[in-house]
Amino acid sequence: MRIFHPKKLFSLTIIGLVFTTILLFLSCEKSKKAMSQAEFKKLQQELSDKKANRQTVALFHHLKTLADSGKTLFGQQDYTANNRGWDNMDELSNVKAITGSHPALNSLDFYLITNPNKDTARGRRILNKLTQRTYKEGGVVSFCWHYYNPKTGKNFYDTTKVAKELLPKGALHHKFKHSLQQIASFAKNVKDEEGNLIPIIFRPWHEFDGNWFWWGQNFVSQKDFKELFQFTVTYLRDTLKVNNFLYAFSPDRNFHSEEEYLKRYPGDEFIDVVGMDNYWDFTPEGEGIDSIIKKIQIISAYAKKKNKIAALTEGGVANVPDSLWFTTKLLKVINAPNVNLSYVALWRGEYVPNPKHPAAKDFNNFYQEKNILFQDDLPNLYQFKK
Repeated sequence: MRIFHPKKLFSLTIIGLVFTTILLFLSCEKSKKAMSQAEFKKLQQELSDKKANRQTVALFHHLKTLADSGKTLFGQQDYTANNRGWDNMDELSNVKAITGSHPALNSLDFYLITNPNKDTARGRRILNKLTQRTYKEGGVVSFCWHYYNPKTGKNFYDTTKVAKELLPKGALHHKFKHSLQQIASFAKNVKDEEGNLIPIIFRPWHEFDGNWFWWGQNFVSQKDFKELFQFTVTYLRDTLKVNNFLYAFSPDRNFHSEEEYLKRYPGDEFIDVVGMDNYWDFTPEGEGIDSIIKKIQIISAYAKKKNKIAALTEGGVANVPDSLWFTTKLLKVINAPNVNLSYVALWRGEYVPNPKHPAAKDFNNFYQEKNILFQDDLPNLYQFKK
């Protein structure tokens, strides 16, 4: 029987231990990856799109996690447009001029690529650049859709009834599908530097409980509106295979109970973000801050119950007449009991002060609040931790 020298035996033992450790490490890493994929699949099933890409699932997960921890993103519509003479191609904003950071969320509009009276190719280039830039900087991209009346060709304030004609078997259904195809073409081609499709929060048919858009409640039956919303989602998601959208539901302020809020709700299987647009209640003529809080509490409770994200999807006061508006009004809403907002988004231009405005200092104080996130505060929203 061969007997190894003690030194050689010791060396073989060490080699064996190292080899075993490597095998165990590789096995654990493989297990981690398998667990990660299983967890991803579980999270993916929480979305309205069960085939959403990894970046979109990550965005939903992180926005929800941040909100659950008391963090709220600050956003603005077209924040690099209509400010002190610059345009969308500049990397400037009033928000950044005051705080040093852009908003955490940039809300844009698909009307630039579906407007029959505009150069849609140019609109597409602008939106593509803004979407890619916001994403590259770590921000969130949201889109509303001011859809020109497809029956008359006039703008979205033309309330000529048309919604029923857009539904399957309707006279304008093919035209409506073409508009959705334009949106899908954009969504399926807006990519990051690695070729990943960029996630978008899509918010169609906003403020439908008002009477100023052709899709408003006075011009569309409850049944037809639900069908219109459902078709919008299913055609984009299932037929055109757009897998980088989160879908948002955003009535205006005209509700005071969950039942009223859900009157035209298309169903949980079509929605990821439950929100509200509200300008009126911030004005002296409106119902006031306490009413806003109660409405957002209704939304927050529903989001918690149904595993959705809650948001103030649009709002604010033009020209900010109250120099302490941000810390005494908006912050009061965000910090109210039983309010759990993932993000708030103000309208464009004068809804945020310029650096010389009396409210600029207060806006900077709002920026300093630890639970309010601007772009420079954001973690990576598009990847899962390894």
